[in-house]
Amino acid sequence: MAKEEWESYKVGQTSSQPNWSAQTCRPFDKVSHVGHVDHALRIVADKKIRQNLISDASKLNTARVLVVWLSPNHWGNGFRYGNIAFTYDFAKLIRDKNYYWVEAMTDYSPAACRILITAKDRSTMLNAYDPKKRDGPWWYDVTNDAHYFNNTHCLEFMIEADLPLKDAARVDFVKHHPDMCSVHKESPKSCPENDLSEGHGGARFIATAAARSLKLSSLAKSLVTEDGKLSHRVKSALAGMLPRRFSKQSFAYAGKVSARTVTGEAVARALLNALTTGKPSDADLIAGLFRSDDSVMRAVSAVVAETLAWPETTDILKALGD
Repeated sequence: MAKEEWESYKVGQTSSQPNWSAQTCRPFDKVSHVGHVDHALRIVADKKIRQNLISDASKLNTARVLVVWLSPNHWGNGFRYGNIAFTYDFAKLIRDKNYYWVEAMTDYSPAACRILITAKDRSTMLNAYDPKKRDGPWWYDVTNDAHYFNNTHCLEFMIEADLPLKDAARVDFVKHHPDMCSVHKESPKSCPENDLSEGHGGARFIATAAARSLKLSSLAKSLVTEDGKLSHRVKSALAGMLPRRFSKQSFAYAGKVSARTVTGEAVARALLNALTTGKPSDADLIAGLFRSDDSVMRAVSAVVAETLAWPETTDILKALGD
C-alpha cells in the first residue's frame, strides 16, 4: 500500500515527563488567525474573519475554495503574518466537520502541512484525513479527548467558512517577524510593522482604531481580566502608544486646545493618525496645538477610552504614562 503524504510529518510520542511536551507531539486546544493591523481592523469592522481565495501555489488555488487560515504554531522569533492574533477554541471549530488532507508545502521552511476543515463533501478532490489514526501531523487522542500536533512543522488548518468574531476565545498581540512578512514578501523590512514587539503591535492596533473612530467593544472579553480590570497586554500596549516626550517631560506647546473638548479629541485622533502612519514630525506639530503635555495625555486617553468602550479614563491615562 502506498504511503500517504501526511505520514512523513506524523506526530511523535507523548512525553512521560510532567509539565513538558515533546516538539513532535505538542498538545493544543486553541488555534489562531494572525494578521497585520489593517487586516485585523477590517475583521473588527466586519465582525468576522472572511474566507478568501487561496493565493499561493496550493493545489486548491484554482478550485475556487474560500478559506480562513488558522494554526496552533507559536513562533518565538515572530509571526510573518502580523501582530494581531484572533484565537479560537479548536474543538468548537471542528465540531461536525469533515477533514481533508490538502498538501505539504515543502518550499517553506519548515514545511507547511495543510488540512481542510469543512462542512462540505470534498472527497472528489481531496483525500479524507482521520486524526484518530495518529499517522499525520495532527492527532486526536480519543481516550483523553486531547489534540496534538508535530510542532517541528507548520500546521495550517484551512477553514471553509467565515468565522464570527463573537466566537473568538480571545484576541492576542504577538511579535512580527524581523525578516519575513506575508504582505511585503520581497521586502519585509519595508513593512511598517516589521519586528514590532507584542506591546508595540498592540499599541499600533489600538491607536489606529482610535484614529479611525473604530470601536473595539466587540473585543471586550479580551481587554479585561476576570476581576474587571484592564488586561496586562492592553496596559502594555497603551504604555508604548505615545512617544515618551509627550508624557515624561515638557514639550514646546504653543496652542490653546484643551483636553476634554470636541476639538481636543479631534486633534488627539489626528495625533494618533500621524504616529501610526510614520509621520513623527507631523505628530510634533499636532501635539503643539495643545496647552500642555497633560492636555495631550488626557485628550488621547479620552479617545482611547471611547475606542475600548472603557468607562474610566483614569485607568487609560495611567497606562499611557507608565
